[in-house]
Amino acid sequence: LEACRTLTCLRCLKHVPPSQKMTHDCEGLMGVVTLYKDFLSILAKSSSQLCPKCGKPGLKDLACTHISCNCGAKWCYMCGKDFTGGFGNHNNWNNSDGLKKIGHCPQYLRAVYDKGKGSAETALRLFHMHKARMALDRFYISMTAEKKRNFPVMMERYFPEGILDKEDHKELMRVCKECFQEGDSAWAVQEKPPVDWSRSTFDGEGDDGNDKKDKEIKAR
Repeated sequence: LEACRTLTCLRCLKHVPPSQKMTHDCEGLMGVVTLYKDFLSILAKSSSQLCPKCGKPGLKDLACTHISCNCGAKWCYMCGKDFTGGFGNHNNWNNSDGLKKIGHCPQYLRAVYDKGKGSAETALRLFHMHKARMALDRFYISMTAEKKRNFPVMMERYFPEGILDKEDHKELMRVCKECFQEGDSAWAVQEKPPVDWSRSTFDGEGDDGNDKKDKEIKAR
């Protein structure tokens, strides 16, 4: 007997046309999984800084923000700019009033992200959360209508407790308000984000204070 060569999905047992053999999505979750992978990529990239010369990721120790790469480049871990020719006054940060000079970076992350406490570990963690928060905001704003439709399902399925730690995120917002001037668009973040990344959000409208509504949606 000759095989009929009909394609059948082993999950839903439905006939799949040859043109859809690579794109068949019986549960409608392909877009959700793709979106989840996008978010994993954002979080992975936010956990390090790329060398401006060779492009390899580097993770800072707990010392100053000057970092040297094996390729010979010397750069600022905070802004990622190449300063192989010398840092000059790039680390000219005015700590007396808690505000940075626009276009300059601190010599130590703890001078900003854990000011007065001196914890380099906390400062490094908050710095990378800052990077993640900015990247997440940018990505959400640029998402297509289809991705925004898949977003609530993706959050409920893969991030039921939210993406960013709630207490750390509160501290980050305090730091941003105190230490970054409005004109410094490179590090400015919206006080009210498009989505509250510190909890699982299902209405896609950010943190509107309507926790009861969100819990009801999650319970359905």
